[in-house]
Amino acid sequence: MSSDQPTQAKPKPWLPSERSQGKGRHAVWVSAILGVAIPIAVNAAMLWAVPKLKKAQAIFDRKWQLVDRGPTEGERPWLVVGDSSGNQGIDTDALSAKLGAPVYNLCTIGDMLTLDDAWMLGRWMEEHGPPRGVIMIHVYDMWSREPEPAVFSMINPNDVPPQPDPPTGFTDAEQRTIRIHRWLPLIMANTTAKRAIVNAGRSLSTLSSNDPFADSGSMNERGFLSIDRATPDKVRVDAILHSRRLEAAGEPPTESATIRAGLTSVLERCRDSGVPVFLLHAPTARPLAED
Repeated sequence: MSSDQPTQAKPKPWLPSERSQGKGRHAVWVSAILGVAIPIAVNAAMLWAVPKLKKAQAIFDRKWQLVDRGPTEGERPWLVVGDSSGNQGIDTDALSAKLGAPVYNLCTIGDMLTLDDAWMLGRWMEEHGPPRGVIMIHVYDMWSREPEPAVFSMINPNDVPPQPDPPTGFTDAEQRTIRIHRWLPLIMANTTAKRAIVNAGRSLSTLSSNDPFADSGSMNERGFLSIDRATPDKVRVDAILHSRRLEAAGEPPTESATIRAGLTSVLERCRDSGVPVFLLHAPTARPLAED
Protein backbone atom coordinates (compact mmCIF):
# COMPACT_ATOMS: atom_id res chain seq x y z
CA MET A 1 0.00 0.00 0.00
CA SER A 2 1.31 3.43 -0.90
CA SER A 3 2.48 5.54 2.02
CA ASP A 4 0.75 8.67 0.70
CA GLN A 5 -2.78 7.21 0.98
CA PRO A 6 -4.90 8.74 3.80
CA THR A 7 -5.19 6.65 6.90
CA GLN A 8 -8.77 6.03 8.07
CA ALA A 9 -9.43 7.41 11.55
CA LYS A 10 -10.28 4.91 14.20
CA PRO A 11 -13.66 5.27 15.98
CA LYS A 12 -13.55 7.19 19.25
CA PRO A 13 -16.67 6.15 21.19
CA TRP A 14 -15.77 8.40 24.13
CA LEU A 15 -16.40 11.58 22.04
CA PRO A 16 -19.93 13.02 21.76
CA SER A 17 -21.84 12.13 18.63
CA GLU A 18 -22.49 14.93 16.13
CA ARG A 19 -25.38 13.09 14.55
CA SER A 20 -28.42 15.40 14.52
CA GLN A 21 -31.56 14.20 16.18
CA GLY A 22 -34.40 14.71 13.73
CA LYS A 23 -37.40 16.76 14.88
CA GLY A 24 -40.88 15.86 13.86
CA ARG A 25 -43.22 18.35 12.21
CA HIS A 26 -45.19 18.69 15.45
CA ALA A 27 -42.09 19.72 17.43
CA VAL A 28 -41.16 22.30 14.80
CA TRP A 29 -44.65 23.84 14.99
CA VAL A 30 -44.54 23.92 18.78
CA SER A 31 -41.13 25.65 18.72
CA ALA A 32 -42.36 28.21 16.17
CA ILE A 33 -45.52 28.98 18.14
CA LEU A 34 -43.63 29.36 21.41
CA GLY A 35 -41.06 31.57 19.67
CA VAL A 36 -43.87 33.97 18.76
CA ALA A 37 -46.16 33.56 21.78
CA ILE A 38 -43.55 34.11 24.50
CA PRO A 39 -42.36 37.57 23.25
CA ILE A 40 -46.00 38.63 22.74
CA ALA A 41 -46.89 37.53 26.27
CA VAL A 42 -43.86 39.31 27.76
CA ASN A 43 -44.65 42.47 25.77
CA ALA A 44 -48.27 42.36 26.99
CA ALA A 45 -47.09 41.98 30.58
CA MET A 46 -44.81 44.99 30.15
CA LEU A 47 -47.66 47.04 28.67
CA TRP A 48 -49.40 46.46 31.99
CA ALA A 49 -46.37 46.82 34.26
CA VAL A 50 -44.38 49.71 32.75
CA PRO A 51 -46.98 52.44 33.56
CA LYS A 52 -46.85 51.26 37.19
CA LEU A 53 -43.04 51.11 37.35
CA LYS A 54 -42.08 54.12 35.23
CA LYS A 55 -42.78 57.19 37.34
CA ALA A 56 -42.91 59.68 34.45
CA GLN A 57 -45.61 57.65 32.72
CA ALA A 58 -47.51 57.25 36.00
CA ILE A 59 -47.38 61.03 36.47
CA PHE A 60 -48.92 61.58 33.02
CA ASP A 61 -51.72 59.09 33.75
CA ARG A 62 -52.56 60.59 37.14
CA LYS A 63 -52.57 64.19 35.92
CA TRP A 64 -54.79 63.48 32.92
CA GLN A 65 -57.17 61.53 35.18
CA LEU A 66 -57.28 64.62 37.38
CA VAL A 67 -58.13 66.79 34.38
CA ASP A 68 -60.91 64.45 33.28
CA ARG A 69 -62.34 64.17 36.81
CA GLY A 70 -62.33 67.92 37.30
CA PRO A 71 -63.18 69.87 40.45
CA THR A 72 -65.65 68.95 43.15
CA GLU A 73 -69.10 70.33 42.41
CA GLY A 74 -69.26 74.00 43.17
CA GLU A 75 -65.48 74.50 43.22
CA ARG A 76 -63.65 77.01 41.07
CA PRO A 77 -60.01 76.18 41.73
CA TRP A 78 -56.61 77.50 40.81
CA LEU A 79 -54.64 75.35 38.39
CA VAL A 80 -50.87 74.87 38.47
CA VAL A 81 -49.26 73.69 35.22
CA GLY A 82 -45.60 73.10 34.47
CA ASP A 83 -42.82 70.56 35.02
CA SER A 84 -41.41 68.46 37.87
CA SER A 85 -40.36 71.56 39.80
CA GLY A 86 -44.06 72.21 40.29
CA ASN A 87 -45.13 68.59 40.48
CA GLN A 88 -42.88 68.03 43.51
CA GLY A 89 -42.70 71.67 44.62
CA ILE A 90 -46.23 73.08 44.74
CA ASP A 91 -48.01 71.75 47.83
CA THR A 92 -51.69 72.05 46.94
CA ASP A 93 -52.85 72.16 50.58
CA ALA A 94 -50.36 74.87 51.59
CA LEU A 95 -51.06 77.03 48.52
CA SER A 96 -54.81 76.53 48.90
CA ALA A 97 -54.62 77.87 52.47
CA LYS A 98 -52.79 80.98 51.17
CA LEU A 99 -55.11 81.61 48.22
CA GLY A 100 -58.34 80.77 50.01
CA ALA A 101 -59.45 78.45 47.19
CA PRO A 102 -58.79 74.87 46.05
CA VAL A 103 -55.60 74.24 44.05
CA TYR A 104 -55.05 71.44 41.52
CA ASN A 105 -51.49 70.53 40.55
CA LEU A 106 -51.36 69.39 36.89
CA CYS A 107 -47.56 69.65 36.50
CA THR A 108 -45.74 66.80 34.74
CA ILE A 109 -42.09 66.82 33.52
CA GLY A 110 -39.87 69.32 31.73
CA ASP A 111 -39.54 67.36 28.50
CA MET A 112 -43.24 67.91 27.81
CA LEU A 113 -42.26 71.59 27.41
CA THR A 114 -45.29 73.90 27.50
CA LEU A 115 -47.39 71.70 25.23
CA ASP A 116 -49.21 69.67 27.86
CA ASP A 117 -49.68 72.87 29.88
CA ALA A 118 -51.74 74.18 26.98
CA TRP A 119 -53.49 70.84 26.27
CA MET A 120 -54.51 70.26 29.88
CA LEU A 121 -55.70 73.82 30.36
CA GLY A 122 -57.70 73.58 27.11
CA ARG A 123 -59.34 70.29 28.15
CA TRP A 124 -60.13 71.66 31.61
CA MET A 125 -61.77 74.79 30.23
CA GLU A 126 -63.79 72.81 27.67
CA GLU A 127 -65.10 70.29 30.21
CA HIS A 128 -65.19 72.22 33.50
CA GLY A 129 -65.10 75.92 32.61
CA PRO A 130 -62.43 78.53 33.36
CA PRO A 131 -60.42 78.12 36.57
CA ARG A 132 -60.05 80.88 39.13
CA GLY A 133 -56.46 81.43 38.02
CA VAL A 134 -53.46 79.69 36.45
CA ILE A 135 -49.89 79.39 37.72
CA MET A 136 -47.24 78.16 35.26
CA ILE A 137 -43.88 77.07 36.69
CA HIS A 138 -40.83 75.76 34.82
CA VAL A 139 -37.10 75.21 35.31
CA TYR A 140 -34.85 77.67 33.49
CA ASP A 141 -33.40 75.16 30.98
CA MET A 142 -36.78 73.93 29.79
CA TRP A 143 -37.29 76.99 27.61
CA SER A 144 -34.70 75.98 25.00
CA ARG A 145 -35.69 72.30 24.63
CA GLU A 146 -37.28 70.67 21.61
CA PRO A 147 -39.94 67.91 21.76
CA GLU A 148 -38.66 64.32 21.93
CA PRO A 149 -40.87 61.55 20.44
CA ALA A 150 -39.88 59.00 23.11
CA VAL A 151 -41.24 61.27 25.86
CA PHE A 152 -44.55 61.93 24.13
CA SER A 153 -45.04 58.19 23.64
CA MET A 154 -45.65 57.89 27.40
CA ILE A 155 -48.93 59.80 27.13
CA ASN A 156 -52.06 57.71 26.69
CA PRO A 157 -53.17 58.37 23.08
CA ASN A 158 -56.71 59.01 24.35
CA ASP A 159 -55.40 62.00 26.33
CA VAL A 160 -53.85 63.77 23.35
CA PRO A 161 -56.33 65.76 21.23
CA PRO A 162 -56.73 64.41 17.65
CA GLN A 163 -55.53 67.78 16.37
CA PRO A 164 -53.50 69.11 19.31
CA ASP A 165 -53.31 72.87 19.69
CA PRO A 166 -50.51 73.77 19.67
CA PRO A 167 -49.20 70.87 17.54
CA THR A 168 -46.05 68.92 18.35
CA GLY A 169 -44.60 69.44 14.88
CA PHE A 170 -43.47 65.80 14.67
CA THR A 171 -42.72 64.36 11.24
CA ASP A 172 -44.35 61.13 9.99
CA ALA A 173 -41.17 59.23 10.91
CA GLU A 174 -41.26 60.66 14.44
CA GLN A 175 -44.94 59.73 14.75
CA ARG A 176 -43.99 56.14 13.87
CA THR A 177 -41.29 56.25 16.54
CA ILE A 178 -43.92 57.29 19.07
CA ARG A 179 -46.14 54.33 18.14
CA ILE A 180 -43.20 51.90 18.37
CA HIS A 181 -42.24 53.21 21.82
CA ARG A 182 -45.87 53.05 22.94
CA TRP A 183 -46.72 49.52 21.82
CA LEU A 184 -43.37 47.70 22.05
CA PRO A 185 -42.13 48.25 25.61
CA LEU A 186 -40.31 44.91 25.42
CA ILE A 187 -37.85 46.60 23.05
CA MET A 188 -38.12 50.30 23.82
CA ALA A 189 -38.46 50.17 27.63
CA ASN A 190 -35.56 47.80 28.21
CA THR A 191 -33.93 50.15 30.74
CA THR A 192 -37.08 50.09 32.86
CA ALA A 193 -37.20 46.29 32.54
CA LYS A 194 -33.57 45.90 33.62
CA ARG A 195 -34.09 48.20 36.58
CA ALA A 196 -37.20 46.25 37.57
CA ILE A 197 -35.28 42.96 37.47
CA VAL A 198 -32.30 44.31 39.42
CA ASN A 199 -34.63 45.77 42.06
CA ALA A 200 -37.09 42.88 41.93
CA GLY A 201 -38.20 43.21 45.55
CA ARG A 202 -39.01 46.90 45.22
CA SER A 203 -40.71 46.34 41.85
CA LEU A 204 -42.98 43.63 43.26
CA SER A 205 -43.83 45.87 46.20
CA THR A 206 -44.74 48.73 43.84
CA LEU A 207 -46.88 46.48 41.65
CA SER A 208 -48.69 44.93 44.59
CA SER A 209 -49.39 48.31 46.20
CA ASN A 210 -50.70 49.70 42.90
CA ASP A 211 -48.86 52.93 43.78
CA PRO A 212 -45.92 53.81 41.48
CA PHE A 213 -44.70 56.43 43.98
CA ALA A 214 -44.74 54.18 47.06
CA ASP A 215 -40.94 53.82 47.20
CA SER A 216 -40.24 57.56 47.28
CA GLY A 217 -43.35 59.44 48.40
CA SER A 218 -47.02 59.86 47.60
CA MET A 219 -49.31 61.89 45.36
CA ASN A 220 -52.38 63.45 46.94
CA GLU A 221 -55.82 63.65 45.35
CA ARG A 222 -55.06 67.09 43.90
CA GLY A 223 -51.83 66.14 42.16
CA PHE A 224 -49.02 67.15 44.54
CA LEU A 225 -46.22 64.56 44.60
CA SER A 226 -44.63 64.71 48.04
CA ILE A 227 -41.13 63.18 48.23
CA ASP A 228 -40.15 61.60 51.54
CA ARG A 229 -36.43 62.36 51.52
CA ALA A 230 -34.22 65.28 50.54
CA THR A 231 -31.16 64.75 48.32
CA PRO A 232 -28.84 67.77 48.87
CA ASP A 233 -25.81 65.97 47.42
CA LYS A 234 -27.69 65.35 44.20
CA VAL A 235 -28.71 69.01 44.08
CA ARG A 236 -25.08 70.12 44.44
CA VAL A 237 -23.90 67.81 41.66
CA ASP A 238 -26.78 68.90 39.45
CA ALA A 239 -25.93 72.58 40.00
CA ILE A 240 -22.29 71.95 39.04
CA LEU A 241 -23.27 70.15 35.84
CA HIS A 242 -25.68 72.93 34.87
CA SER A 243 -23.05 75.60 35.54
CA ARG A 244 -20.59 73.79 33.27
CA ARG A 245 -23.22 73.46 30.57
CA LEU A 246 -24.00 77.18 30.70
CA GLU A 247 -20.31 78.05 30.58
CA ALA A 248 -19.81 75.81 27.54
CA ALA A 249 -22.83 77.32 25.77
CA GLY A 250 -21.49 80.84 26.26
CA GLU A 251 -24.92 82.47 26.26
CA PRO A 252 -28.25 82.07 28.09
CA PRO A 253 -30.75 79.58 26.58
CA THR A 254 -33.45 81.06 24.35
CA GLU A 255 -36.97 79.72 24.02
CA SER A 256 -37.76 77.38 21.13
CA ALA A 257 -40.62 77.96 18.71
CA THR A 258 -42.56 74.97 20.09
CA ILE A 259 -42.32 76.27 23.64
CA ARG A 260 -43.33 79.76 22.55
CA ALA A 261 -46.42 78.29 20.87
CA GLY A 262 -47.45 76.48 24.08
CA LEU A 263 -46.90 79.57 26.20
CA THR A 264 -48.86 81.74 23.75
CA SER A 265 -51.75 79.25 23.81
CA VAL A 266 -51.94 79.35 27.61
CA LEU A 267 -51.80 83.16 27.70
CA GLU A 268 -54.46 83.55 25.01
CA ARG A 269 -56.85 81.05 26.62
CA CYS A 270 -56.54 82.85 29.95
CA ARG A 271 -56.90 86.30 28.38
CA ASP A 272 -60.03 85.28 26.43
CA SER A 273 -61.62 83.83 29.59
CA GLY A 274 -60.59 86.65 31.92
CA VAL A 275 -58.41 84.30 33.96
CA PRO A 276 -55.27 85.70 35.65
CA VAL A 277 -52.07 83.81 34.83
CA PHE A 278 -48.75 83.94 36.67
CA LEU A 279 -45.48 82.70 35.15
CA LEU A 280 -42.90 81.54 37.71
CA HIS A 281 -39.28 80.45 37.45
CA ALA A 282 -38.62 77.33 39.47
CA PRO A 283 -36.35 77.73 42.53
CA THR A 284 -32.69 77.40 41.57
CA ALA A 285 -29.71 76.36 43.68
CA ARG A 286 -27.84 79.51 44.83
CA PRO A 287 -24.50 78.72 43.08
CA LEU A 288 -26.29 78.09 39.80
CA ALA A 289 -28.45 81.20 40.15
CA GLU A 290 -25.32 83.30 40.74
CA ASP A 291 -23.73 81.86 37.59
